[in-house]
Amino acid sequence: MKIWIDAGHGGTDSGAFSGGVAEKDVTLSICLSLEERLIAAGFTVEMTRRTDVYESVLARAAMANDWQADLFLSVHANAAQSAEATGTEVLSYDEDGASGRLALDIAQAISSQLGLRNRGVKVRRDLVVLNSTRMPAVLVETAFLTNAADRGYLTGQPEAFAAAIAAGVFQYLGWEEPEMEKRYETLAQIPAWAQPTVEKLLARGVFADDTQLDLSFDMVRMFVLLDRYGVLQVPPLSATAQAKAAMEEAQAAYEKAKAAWEELQEAQ
Repeated sequence: MKIWIDAGHGGTDSGAFSGGVAEKDVTLSICLSLEERLIAAGFTVEMTRRTDVYESVLARAAMANDWQADLFLSVHANAAQSAEATGTEVLSYDEDGASGRLALDIAQAISSQLGLRNRGVKVRRDLVVLNSTRMPAVLVETAFLTNAADRGYLTGQPEAFAAAIAAGVFQYLGWEEPEMEKRYETLAQIPAWAQPTVEKLLARGVFADDTQLDLSFDMVRMFVLLDRYGVLQVPPLSATAQAKAAMEEAQAAYEKAKAAWEELQEAQ
């Protein structure tokens, strides 16, 4: 499953600006956290931007189409003339199709998890990222940057918005959300998407064996992210580790020889 994440605005396009906060910054914070969560859940993820750069809406849709994404998630913050406007809403090309169902699940997840007013699904067929993408696509208006309380959520809890959007995606797909508090003791317990990374660590002696890992979900996710970005530095076995391994082999050989000698003594 391939998911394209589109952080709204960027570069010279700040988007909405209120209370000293630019929309382009809060959307990027949310999307970087969302990327981590979706990768950790086993999805293949690509993004329009991971830094403060500008891409046109036509380019955003084209990139997702060329990559053949299965879902397109565009993340924005809302704005209004009235500072009283509050809540979350999700825009979609339709209300009854796949995009509409995805939009509904994300809106409900954000509303329930952050306690924001659910403004529902709004049909917007004029938006390029919704009418030019060839996969179910939604534009998430997370909350109002022009509302002081909403702005506090956006700047203070980007991870919470990311978690809620991910939960909406899981609901739409009928997937179970990963157990964030789970700990893994053995390699067999590690999720399939993370096992190759943990095997690399085991091969280099980072862990004593595959039955005493004691890894949290967050630790597993961190290792996988570092591995996928090519920055997981797994050092070769240190001299200490090599010596320890040699001692363990010698001890095992000694125990085997001792047992054989005792059997011989008993036979006599």
